[in-house]
Amino acid sequence: MNRIDPTRLSLPEEVFYPGPDNLEIPTLLYKPKNFDPDKKYPVIVRLHGHPGQWNHSFQLMWQYFIQKGFVLIAPNPRGSRGFGQGFHDLHIADYGGTEFKDVMNVLNYLEKQPYVDMTRKATWGGSGGGYMSLLIATQAPRSFQAQVIRAPVSSWKLLAIDRFGGSGRAWTATRTPRRERSEFGGSYSEIPEEYRQRSPLNFVEQVEVPQLLFHGLRDSAVSPRQSQVWVKRMIELGKQDLIDYVEYPDEDHGLRRYRKTVRDRLLRMERFLKRHLRLDTD
Repeated sequence: MNRIDPTRLSLPEEVFYPGPDNLEIPTLLYKPKNFDPDKKYPVIVRLHGHPGQWNHSFQLMWQYFIQKGFVLIAPNPRGSRGFGQGFHDLHIADYGGTEFKDVMNVLNYLEKQPYVDMTRKATWGGSGGGYMSLLIATQAPRSFQAQVIRAPVSSWKLLAIDRFGGSGRAWTATRTPRRERSEFGGSYSEIPEEYRQRSPLNFVEQVEVPQLLFHGLRDSAVSPRQSQVWVKRMIELGKQDLIDYVEYPDEDHGLRRYRKTVRDRLLRMERFLKRHLRLDTD
């Protein structure tokens, strides 16, 4: 595995593309330092957690893959922080709805860029970005050729149970997970069908894209059960060849506690992307 060359770090361009209702989606676009506009580059669409945002902070793992010859694009769909309260609140009672369309519209933008190889596209997302990854896999299964996923939500019902139904925790009509009440418009007990429709676990039959899935067993934000039930369902449906699953026993939600974890993830990601995106990297 090569080191990151500090003389070849890439700075992002701020670009915008329209969402389904023509709302401008603020986005960061990274190109390799030795970018050649006449070449075709594989692309990674980076999906952030929720709520969150992509900004100009340094991202070591991003730079590693950009130096390997990737274009990387990081959209901030509605519901992202840092773009005003109104922009953030557009996702309320619609989590996984229109913001999913915001993310998918990045493909229209990329298709217009002559240097992007649209046959070599991958998503990379964790937590809320992992949830978005599973939405893409089940609702737009042929849109990408590979997905790297960390600690996703696959079932909102299970998440509500894990967070508030466990030993020592109270479950009442008004004390359901705060975020879910806001983003779905009610608790699971009030609108169970909405939770079912927004849970990718119920639509695994649609998955066609290869996935590399990571989860830390000490994750207190999103239980490892979310990944485990996803993998179990994939195997039940005969899709085991589409899933590579890795658990880290002593890691938490971010999978950054130990240097060896970051190194292992980078190595696995590089091998996975090289195989599924037909890369020729050093």
